[in-house]
Amino acid sequence: MDNSSCLAFVDKVTLTEWIAIFAILANAIMAYWIVQTIQKNINNRRVLKDHFISEIKEIRTDYYKWLEYFYSKKFSPREVIPIFKLLSIKVNNCLDVVGETYSIEENCLSPFVLDLPEIITESEAFTSNFSKNTSTTLDNEARHKLIKFQQEHNKVFNKIIVGINNK
Repeated sequence: MDNSSCLAFVDKVTLTEWIAIFAILANAIMAYWIVQTIQKNINNRRVLKDHFISEIKEIRTDYYKWLEYFYSKKFSPREVIPIFKLLSIKVNNCLDVVGETYSIEENCLSPFVLDLPEIITESEAFTSNFSKNTSTTLDNEARHKLIKFQQEHNKVFNKIIVGINNK
């Protein structure tokens, strides 16, 4: 195509056709911008959800690790309280944001923060060896309570993960 035929084309296009061409271009640019913005928002939300899900999984792993440790190993009673304090801080920090962002009950892990330490610290083995800080193992009654606790409460972590994913 030479320059004269291009100019002839431009001269033949009416004002209405130019408006239609510009409208198509404007719509295409706007559609591209909207798709990019929405995709970015979707990606940002997914990344945030994945971060919080990974935090919940990490908390679950920490609790499982310590439950297994207290259930099967000798431990010093005085090491128990700082462990549960650190876990409690981790839970509260995470659930403050998760609860607000995804409308999840902030106290949904309270059995792990309150009841679980109580099972261990009120066991006979713990109380009788605390002052001397003698290594001990949990008695059968405390072990039974730990198993029952896990049966009743381990599903909470999955419920939190599902709750995050569904929002």
